[in-house]
Amino acid sequence: MIEIALATDANYFCGLLVTAVSLARHASPDADLRFNVLDGGIPDADWADFEEKVCVAHPRSAFRRFRVDDARFAAFPEWNGRSRFTYARLLLPALMPDADWVVYCDVDFLWCADIGELWALRDPRAVVLSTPDGTEDARAREAPWFSARGLAYDFETYFCAGLSFFNLALWRRFGLAEKTLAFLDAHTDVQLADQSALNAILGGAPLTPDVVNVKMLPAKWQTMSRFATADDIRRGCVLHYAGDTPWRQAWRTQPLTDLHLLWHAVHGGLRGESADASVARFFPKGAVRLRRFVFRLAAAPVLRELVFLAYRLTGRSGYLPWMRACCRRLPVDELARRLTGGAGA
Repeated sequence: MIEIALATDANYFCGLLVTAVSLARHASPDADLRFNVLDGGIPDADWADFEEKVCVAHPRSAFRRFRVDDARFAAFPEWNGRSRFTYARLLLPALMPDADWVVYCDVDFLWCADIGELWALRDPRAVVLSTPDGTEDARAREAPWFSARGLAYDFETYFCAGLSFFNLALWRRFGLAEKTLAFLDAHTDVQLADQSALNAILGGAPLTPDVVNVKMLPAKWQTMSRFATADDIRRGCVLHYAGDTPWRQAWRTQPLTDLHLLWHAVHGGLRGESADASVARFFPKGAVRLRRFVFRLAAAPVLRELVFLAYRLTGRSGYLPWMRACCRRLPVDELARRLTGGAGA
């Protein structure tokens, strides 16, 4: 049985649906999957829809629904100013006493790889398996924060907790959930929520000589969407839309990229509609036109520098590294057919 954990409330249900169904579609048909959902307020009708769509994608799927009250996390900072539900993953060792391993995944993912291959990488010595967080944002925010508090910080081994393969047996052995919550109680100014706390606790010397605190996985298991290429998707990877949420973009002229349209092609297919109809669920028509126009300009080599100059002149030069990474054209229709089994974008 492959144990999967996801956490969401009603506001992120669309992300839960795409993450879970894309994972199920790419899993081996012989695998048994169990989705352990930390529920922060999913309506029952949506839950029934979720179970039905996952089972269509992978009939050998089972479900456990854990209703979680996030009052315990009230003193902790909200993630992206919206939710504290990210901390719910710290409850997994207690909620899943019958499991020794679980793949925790945020709900801003799009799976293009077989989770069975990841499950086979279990290492009884490793506390957590994940991938390095290679984003400039993490480096800029975490390095000075860790340094000011005398905490170990190594950017090469600092991991992105969005996809975390937890050895629950070792978590219980070392009381890591309790230690992480205690760390958060003492550091209510963490920069990246529980990811900061987990890296602070696991980033130093091994907990004991017989364990590896963090074992790094190949990048395919958490490929940041802004850096993903068409070949990454064709070969099979797990896309993480970290800071790049397709259905909720922070700034008015943030480009709606081809990778966003790929997510909407999958989401729309689950709703029986086109990618354009999916986009229209979340953005007004005028906003869509503006965001796609900015993307097309930024994706065109001749015009890109003019767009970037406009951002510099309006005081938004901090967005340029992100735009340089993500604003490129992709064969959306071809990739959508690959991910949806035939439905185009």
